[in-house]
Amino acid sequence: MAKHYIVGSGSHGCLYDNGPHAHKTLKDAVEDLAFLFELGERKKRELRKARYLELGPKYGADYCEITECTCGKPWEHNEEGSAEDWPEYRQEEEE
Repeated sequence: MAKHYIVGSGSHGCLYDNGPHAHKTLKDAVEDLAFLFELGERKKRELRKARYLELGPKYGADYCEITECTCGKPWEHNEEGSAEDWPEYRQEEEE
């Protein structure tokens, strides 16, 4: 299975307020969270390296994170995702 990256954010001790959402690349995952929280370049570098970032009240969430996953159905990580969004996985499933 090809790896994918799951993003989420929220308050400590609670389920995600935003997410989870799956992305095909780490770059896409970082860019998604950077756009959502309007992160500068320094914070984007920190997030890319650690795959976790403490945020705080200014951002409306305590933290955001990126988790690597290798499950066979990445669309199940997205509330509105579908298998059609991940054709490379559907092909593996059909074989």
